[in-house]
Amino acid sequence: MNRAVQPFRGPLSSVQSITDLLPVLVSVALHHLASSAFDRYLAASEHDGGAGDADDGESRVQLKQVQDCIGRSLALFPRNAACWSMGANICRITETSIGCGLVGWYRRAAENARDVRRETLDVLERRNDMDESIKEWMELLILHQVVGVEYLDHDIHDGTCSNDIDGDDDEEQQDDCMGGTFSASSVEATARFMLAMLLSRDGHHQEALTNLQYIDVTHRLHPNVWTGGRTGRRQEQDGSLDATSISRSTTSTCSKARAPVSFANALPINLYQRICQAFAPDAAFWKDSGYYNNPGYYSFLAKTHDGSKGFEDVIDEIVCGHLLPMVRQYLGKDDADKICAYEWWAHTRPGTSLGHMM
Repeated sequence: MNRAVQPFRGPLSSVQSITDLLPVLVSVALHHLASSAFDRYLAASEHDGGAGDADDGESRVQLKQVQDCIGRSLALFPRNAACWSMGANICRITETSIGCGLVGWYRRAAENARDVRRETLDVLERRNDMDESIKEWMELLILHQVVGVEYLDHDIHDGTCSNDIDGDDDEEQQDDCMGGTFSASSVEATARFMLAMLLSRDGHHQEALTNLQYIDVTHRLHPNVWTGGRTGRRQEQDGSLDATSISRSTTSTCSKARAPVSFANALPINLYQRICQAFAPDAAFWKDSGYYNNPGYYSFLAKTHDGSKGFEDVIDEIVCGHLLPMVRQYLGKDDADKICAYEWWAHTRPGTSLGHMM
């Protein structure tokens, strides 16, 4: 007699056999099915006219399949951090509404990834009565698939594990050194990065900073950049001072931060028309760059110059021929001479897309 797979909601320490992990296995499978369906959705959206244009045609069918797989996956294993993160990414790209909002989904992804990683490593280290085959399943299924943790094959005495440890993150490092060398959770890192961007966008800069402290970054965009320089240096919504450097123990302030500045009518009409044409919805750029088939981020880097030898393309002419002289005038010669390159990217996804990862 066939029985439906029951959700796994208990602690991972309660696992007694491989069959106990069946709900997790099916949850992971549904997560991969959702990912595959989303790839088909992107392809269908490109055919229908662009990502986010899911009102008609095959794209709407594919998006419904994505949503169905994500819902079933989380019903079977509500702590599937990878599925929470992917669901948030998909909803962000497609402007699909979700119950607890993007911040809530990324927060669930980050917190579940942290807790599941720690709990699984504790089971692998301390459950001496557990069969090795069960532990292998937990490592391959939960650590690898659910939270994005890999085993790092190097000697724990080669200096990668420090004895000078304190704090929550260092506690995880200590667990790694004692029971094997496992990486941090890539799912948690991605979720916290996206969460920090959303929080910064909404003005919650101190909470964003708290999330950035979990991942390998040393600096962040100054809060003035997020506010557009409208109020100059200001206090955050929670009362703490603005900060640009990231520390696990202190929050330093930036006393010489420049407020962002905007230039009205920066481009002559001919350049404005050319750039609009270059990035029109039906322009070759989107197809040639594989934009709709790549939900990730990519950008272009070029060196600055004085324009005496001409310009390579319309972007180069806009930046080096028009914007850079304005920036030089604003910054002054000493600071302006430090500018050696510029990075650019373009997006046409719906408004809730966070855009480029910078």
